Amino acid sequence: MNSYVSWDKKGLTCSEPQLTDIRIEIAEKNATKADGTRDDVWHFLWLVANQLDLAGMSSDESDNDNAVNSRKSSVIKTVPWRNQELIPYLQKIDADYNGLNCYGNRRSGNPFRDRIRIPGMTESGRPALTGLPKNFYDKTWYANLSNSDIRFLQVKPEMSFPVIVEYGK
Repeated sequence: MNSYVSWDKKGLTCSEPQLTDIRIEIAEKNATKADGTRDDVWHFLWLVANQLDLAGMSSDESDNDNAVNSRKSSVIKTVPWRNQELIPYLQKIDADYNGLNCYGNRRSGNPFRDRIRIPGMTESGRPALTGLPKNFYDKTWYANLSNSDIRFLQVKPEMSFPVIVEYGK
């Protein structure tokens, strides 16, 4: 039987802010437009970050020096059960990270690391989350599950993925 993490019983805690906390904060701050209305794309990104949480995020394999811009970087381990179509949405959140505080100074602590995806990289050993929308799971991975595993996952109905249009790039 596959290993899973219950949606409400992850038990994953850490005193340092994790990538997932940063992603949730970024998406939450962008989910409301200047006029007070909801930004549907950023609201979706907030939902993705919240539902995947720490257990559903890719883990980092190792620290490497990035020869291109001298920033620290991490090679990403893939999450075999997570739909690859979610990656651009998580990258959209990462791209909006602002390393400056409200005074225009660098935020305290270590700077945000570049996250590098290498084809064929080892897979993360993190178990699949239960209670996610069906299209958050990889189609091939999901198709190979037994009926009892599918029942255990407590899959929710699919969410529609919005189209994100980038301007000025």
